Amino acid sequence: MSQTRPQRTSQERKLVDELLLESHGLRMKYEDFSRFTEGQVAEFVLTKKRLNRELAELGERVAQLESACAHLEQQRDRLVGERGVAVRESERIAVELLHARGDITLLHDQRAMVQGELVRMTGECSALQVELAKRTLQRDRLRERVRALESSRAYRWSSKLRRILRRSR
Repeated sequence: MSQTRPQRTSQERKLVDELLLESHGLRMKYEDFSRFTEGQVAEFVLTKKRLNRELAELGERVAQLESACAHLEQQRDRLVGERGVAVRESERIAVELLHARGDITLLHDQRAMVQGELVRMTGECSALQVELAKRTLQRDRLRERVRALESSRAYRWSSKLRRILRRSR
């Protein structure tokens, strides 16, 4: 009987030690994951801000080009009434208008592409925020389990027993 008791105590101590190591490892993994997820969310937020800024700049450029286009159309209309040089100038302005319209179309396409990327990034950001909330809740539950384990009578006894055994060496 005296041999089974120390063996059981040794096994219990070993199990408690393994549980403590495992809980510490889990705690570190969830801390690392939490930091990583927060970093990713911050990166997505910065990217979203940058895309919004680029979208606004593209909108301003479109407005400038549309204003220039309207101005060129006015010039063309004024010159149509004149003869000779006015006809050649009108043709030049028409070519510039054609290029301006091409630029406007390109800018509209770029704005639509940036808007699509912004929508995609916003969706990913939302998904990451949901995942972060889920992982944070899981981390908090694990912390509570560790606190409960550390405050248990068996854990305190094993700690005292460990201290006593260290002193007796």
